[in-house]
Amino acid sequence: MREWSRFAWIASSIFLPLLGFSQADRWQQRVEYQMEIDFDVDKDQFGGTQRLVYYNNSPDTLTRVFYHLYFNAFQPGSAMDVRSQTLPDPDSRVGARIGKLKPNEIGYLKVNKLTKDGVALKYQTEGTILEVTLDKPILPKSSVVLR
Repeated sequence: MREWSRFAWIASSIFLPLLGFSQADRWQQRVEYQMEIDFDVDKDQFGGTQRLVYYNNSPDTLTRVFYHLYFNAFQPGSAMDVRSQTLPDPDSRVGARIGKLKPNEIGYLKVNKLTKDGVALKYQTEGTILEVTLDKPILPKSSVVLR
């Protein structure tokens, strides 16, 4: 262990508890993914299926879950496209490039079907976020399978 790392660990072990800081109320959600993906190199597109086990390690009962659909940012008129053109200090790598993409260059993720433990779920896409309404809540310290 490097000297600075050792010092930081010792300092946090001694001083943070004295100041009333604790990690006992912290938790981290967990997921396990299995994906089967086919890639069409002629069309630069992929399709497939995903099995996701979602572990609710929180003390909360969940009625919704969210997926990030990052490729949806690469569409003309997307929030990323607008920000890239209106920021006072835009990223020079992006600028107005998204708005000028050809149809075969536009990125997106489209979900065709989503189930939890075999039951079809309602969902909606808002930009780069997929919001899934669960048929039954995910209780604390439990897990479900999403496909």
